[in-house]
Amino acid sequence: MLQPSRKAGSKAIKGHCKTGSNAYLIWLLESPEGRAEAKAQNNHGSWYDVQVASYALLHRSKRACQESLNASSRRERITKQIAPDGRQPRELERSQAWNYSLFNLEALFDAASIADKLGMDLWNYETQDKRGIRKALDWLLPFATGATEVELSTDLRLGSRKNSRHFWRRAALQYREMSYENALSKLPGVIADQRFNLLYPKPVATDPIIFEIVTHALLLRRRNRHVSQVKM
Repeated sequence: MLQPSRKAGSKAIKGHCKTGSNAYLIWLLESPEGRAEAKAQNNHGSWYDVQVASYALLHRSKRACQESLNASSRRERITKQIAPDGRQPRELERSQAWNYSLFNLEALFDAASIADKLGMDLWNYETQDKRGIRKALDWLLPFATGATEVELSTDLRLGSRKNSRHFWRRAALQYREMSYENALSKLPGVIADQRFNLLYPKPVATDPIIFEIVTHALLLRRRNRHVSQVKM
């Protein structure tokens, strides 16, 4: 985010960006405010992990990145935030339960994407009682498509259901599962020129084997692009 491109960024600008982002990382790790967020058991804690992991990876502190994702995301976040049936109790307590459930899940998605760079699989991690990212995703799916009656929040209207569209595309690509892609057709307001279609291109293959090859290539392309940006 703070890393300038090779064309636009001089050494001085890059130096300032690195100095500033490193100072922010230290603040996250050592300040009373940062430590308080690290202990938060809702979306605050999840996004804290994402920030620490992102800036640690930017500064090539692999150990700090691994410690954040391994200890926090697996034990502290997934175990404490996701129930065995997939619901996110701490987000369901909020007045806008649907939006906060998506907000927390997005942080877990981003943490899992960063963990991919380190050879860690958070996407498929499960506790013994089946708590995991995919379970949380599947719990929200029938609410998004309208297959389940809405009781979790008055905030869940047609206008807010469409906020989940990029989750199903990311899930379709990550888990190589077309049922997530098919869920998009049941959401309102999905059009071809929306940004998530650029970030996560639609799988076009219907054959399971071809679909797996295509999604693997897309994920590999995104991973390599991220690594090249970090090395700049």
